[in-house]
Amino acid sequence: MNFRPSITLLLTHCVLLMSAGLLPGHVFTNPDGKTFEGEVVNGNEKTVTIERSSDKKAFTIDRSRLSEADQAYVTQWISDNPNVRLSIRTAKKSEKEEGGTKASTTTLDRYQIEIRNESAEATPEFTLRYLLRQTQRNSDVTGTTSSTMYGEVDVLTIPSIPAFRSVSIPTRSVKNVTTTIENTSVSDLADGRVRIDRQSSKSKSSLNGISLLVYHKERKVARYAMVGMEKYTEELLRAGNSPAAAP
Repeated sequence: MNFRPSITLLLTHCVLLMSAGLLPGHVFTNPDGKTFEGEVVNGNEKTVTIERSSDKKAFTIDRSRLSEADQAYVTQWISDNPNVRLSIRTAKKSEKEEGGTKASTTTLDRYQIEIRNESAEATPEFTLRYLLRQTQRNSDVTGTTSSTMYGEVDVLTIPSIPAFRSVSIPTRSVKNVTTTIENTSVSDLADGRVRIDRQSSKSKSSLNGISLLVYHKERKVARYAMVGMEKYTEELLRAGNSPAAAP
């Protein structure tokens, strides 16, 4: 994995941001035959939530109470604005090596991205773009230094997800190494005593950030970013990589 280095603060919390992608105002007909302009903000197989353009108030009604044309409009809106939920977890595989004054642990780290379809209809095909963050931290008697590196954008095609089902996608793996070195020196003092000095140094790299974007036909469906990586979602939008099929 190719990373480009930059110095940043180490931040660990995460932020989940969902994008609804509202369509322009639509003229609806209520059960009394009166018309009003509004925007769909949420919908499922039974109900729809509409924000009225005149006063920006949202209300929920049964889809069956709308005209046939309005019901078809809502069905198309749900298809164009799938309701999905993202969850991220970390997967690790470790190997340890010890010998003399040096101890080393190597891990292959990756994120597992789960996309769940929360609607009663299958989703369309999605495109997923993500960017990983890796940190390097070194410490010894002189102090501690840290650096942050960002990988290249990966682009995947996600097939249609059935209603109320999930799909799990692994990111690429990143190799991380933790090394600890212990040094001991012995010196004779003038009074015949012996002085023993111990010094240690440690270096550690870790995968600690991801920014990702899910979209359909250039419409953002969902996005997720660790704190400190929010701006990288815009890089994901501009990425020109060709999609690859999800593993």
